[in-house]
Amino acid sequence: MMKSSKIIAAVMALTIVGGSVPFISDIAPDTVITASAADYEEVTEGDFTFWVYSDHAELKKFNSTTVKKVTIPSKVSGQPVTIIGWNAFYYNSNLTEVTIPDSVTTIGEQAFYNCSNLTDVTIGDGVTTIVNGAFRYCGNLVNVTMGKNVKEIGDSVFSECKALTEITFPDTVTVLGSSVFLNSDALVSVKLGDGISVLSNNTFWGCSALRNITLPSKLEKIGSSVFRGCSSLKNVTIPDNVIEIGEDSFYKCSSLTKLVIGKGLKTIPSYCFYGCSKLSDLTIGENVSQIKESAFLSCSALTEVKLPDNLEVLEGSVFADCSALTKVTMGNELTYIDSHTFARCYALKEINLSSKLKTISDEAFYNCGNLTSLTIPDTVAVINDYAFYNTGFKSLDLPASVRTIGSYVFLNCDDMKDLYVRNPNMVFKGNLELSKEATIHGYKDSLAQEYAEEHTHKFVELADEPVTTTTTTTTTTTTTTTKKAETTTTTTTKKAETTTTTTTKKAETTTTTTTKKAETTTTTTAPAAIKYGDVNLDGEIDIADVSLLNGYLADKKDLTKAQLLNADVFNPGSGITKEDSEAITAYINGKQTLPVKVTKYGDVNLDKTVDTIDYQLVKNYVDGNKDALTLQGRLNADCYYPGSGITEEDYEAIMDHIIGKAALPIQDATTPTTTTTTTTTTKAEGSTTSAKVSFTYPVITTENTETTTTKAEPETTTTKAEP
Repeated sequence: MMKSSKIIAAVMALTIVGGSVPFISDIAPDTVITASAADYEEVTEGDFTFWVYSDHAELKKFNSTTVKKVTIPSKVSGQPVTIIGWNAFYYNSNLTEVTIPDSVTTIGEQAFYNCSNLTDVTIGDGVTTIVNGAFRYCGNLVNVTMGKNVKEIGDSVFSECKALTEITFPDTVTVLGSSVFLNSDALVSVKLGDGISVLSNNTFWGCSALRNITLPSKLEKIGSSVFRGCSSLKNVTIPDNVIEIGEDSFYKCSSLTKLVIGKGLKTIPSYCFYGCSKLSDLTIGENVSQIKESAFLSCSALTEVKLPDNLEVLEGSVFADCSALTKVTMGNELTYIDSHTFARCYALKEINLSSKLKTISDEAFYNCGNLTSLTIPDTVAVINDYAFYNTGFKSLDLPASVRTIGSYVFLNCDDMKDLYVRNPNMVFKGNLELSKEATIHGYKDSLAQEYAEEHTHKFVELADEPVTTTTTTTTTTTTTTTKKAETTTTTTTKKAETTTTTTTKKAETTTTTTTKKAETTTTTTAPAAIKYGDVNLDGEIDIADVSLLNGYLADKKDLTKAQLLNADVFNPGSGITKEDSEAITAYINGKQTLPVKVTKYGDVNLDKTVDTIDYQLVKNYVDGNKDALTLQGRLNADCYYPGSGITEEDYEAIMDHIIGKAALPIQDATTPTTTTTTTTTTKAEGSTTSAKVSFTYPVITTENTETTTTKAEPETTTTKAEP
C-alpha cells in the first residue's frame, strides 16, 4: 500500500533526527539519514511493520506478543533497514533477546522502553546513534554487546536497568547524554571510550554497585551529580584535562578512599565530595583557586589536607564535620576564611594561616577542641562571632592589624588564660565570653583595658610600648640617657626649633627631662580615617558591608559610631537609610562612586544639563515609576527645599529653571535644614589619651564639610580624621 503523506513524513523526520538534539549539543554525526517529506510504502513482513522509502526502510512496529527472540531483518523490499523507530518494541514484556543488524544506524527514542524481560542485546556495527530512553526500564537486561561505531548515547538510554552489571563503550563514543545509567544499581564496571569529552548531569547517579571507573584522558567536563550516590566507588583520578566539575558530582560516594584532582581544575564546586566518609587520601590540583561551600563536608576519615598555593577562596563549611582532620597546610593567597569552614573538626591540632588572610568569619573554628594554639598573621583585620568557640586555646596573640573582634569568640574556651591585644583601638563588638580567669594583655588606656575593666578581667600592661614621635618648641632642652653602665649628659641650646624623639625599648631605659617656655603640641596620626562604604571596618568594601548595613536597618543595632560614619554614604549627615545600602551596592557593581553627593541640582539623567528630559523623569518618578531615577538622579532631583523629599514641587522647580523663572536649588532663609554632629573617640596607637573628632554636615549643600577644632595643650593628643 502506497501512502503519500508529506506531513506525516516530515513529523517523523523531526522525531528521528530531532530526538537526538538534547544530547548531541553542537556535535553532529557524520551521516544522518532523514525521512524526507516524500512517498513511502507501509510494508508488513512477518511480525514487523516497516515504512519503506526510496533509499531506506524504517522499522515502525514489532507486532508479536509471543515471540521472545528477535533478529531484525537488514532489508525489506530491497531497501536497507536503517532506523528502529520510536516505541517500536515499547512495553513488549515477552521479548528476551534481540539482534540488531549492521544496516541499522539509529536506534530511536524509547525503542525498547520497558521491555521488562529483555536480557540480551547485540548492537550491530552500523549503529552510530542510540536515542533517548532506548533501553530504559529494561529491568532484566544483563548483556549488551555494543557496536564498534557507536558515537552518541542519548539521555537515560540505560537508566533503571537494574540487572546490568558491566558495559564497554568503544573509543568512537564521543557523547553521553544525561542520566544514561541513572539508578542502574547493579552496575559494577564501566569502560568509557577515550573519545568522551563530557560526562553530562546524573550519568551514574544511584549506581550504588559501581566500584572502579577510569575516566577518559580527553575528558574536559564532569556535570552535576554524575557519580552521586555511587556508594561503592573507591578510587578516582580526575585527569588534568578536566577543567570543570558540577555540583554534587561525587556526593555521598561513601566508599571513596583515594581522590586525585588534576591540574586543569580551578574550582571545586559546592557539595562536590560531601559525605565521602572514607576519603583519607586527598590530592588537590595545584591550580585550584576556589573551593565552594561544603565541598568536603562530612569527609570524616580525612586526616590531612594540603591546600594549593593558588587557593584564593575557601567558602563556608568546606571542611566542616571532618572529625578526623588533624593537620591543614594552607597556601599564601587566601584572604578570607568563611563561616563554619572548619567547624566541628574535633581532631584539628595544626593549621597555618595564609600570610594574606584578612578575615576569620563566624564559627570558622567552631568546636575545634584539640586546637590549642594558633598564629594569627599580621594581615588579619576582622575576627567574627563565635570564631573560636570551644577551642582548646591556652593563649592567643592578636596582632595590631586586628581592628574588630566579634561576640562570643571565646565562648566555652575554658583553658584560655591569656589574650594579647596589640591594637589599642581594636573594637570589641560584644562580650568575648572569656573565662573569668583569663588575663588580657594590652596597652595602657586602650580599648582592651576598658574591656578588661568592664568585664572584670585581670589586665596586664604590655611592656613594649609603640614608638611615638614628639615635636616640641623649646629654648633649652636637657636630655639624660642611661645605658647599662654608661651615663651620657648632653646640653643643647638653640634659638630655633628643636625636635626630640624618644623611643622606649626593652633592652634600654631612657629618661627625658624637658624644660618648656613655649606651648607644646604632640600630634599622632589617627590609626584609621573614615572610609566610606567600609561598614565592617575590614579595609574592604564588599557585600559583607551591605549585609551588615541591611541588618542595622532592620533592627537598628550592632553598629559602632565609626561604622555609622562609614555607612552614611548617601548625602553624608542625613542619617542611615536604604539609600546608603543601595549606594554601596552600586559602588560594588561599578556604577557609583562614594560618597554620593549632589553633582548638579535638576540634572537627574546626569548629562550635565537641566532640560525637559529631567523634568519628565522626575514627574514619572513622582507618578509612581520608581525606576525612572537612579540613586544619583534622586539626589539631584531633590532641588525644592533639598532634604524634604522628591515631590511635584521638584519637577515644577525644574521647569521654572528651564524657562528662566528660578535658580536651583529653591531655598531661602526659612529652608528647613538639619545639621548632624557625630562625635567619635579614637585612640592613636601607643597614645594614652583620646581624641574627639566632630563631623558637621550641612544637609542641603553640595559639598561635604568637616570641621575640627583643636587646641594644643601639654600632654594632650588631638587628631583629625580625614575622609
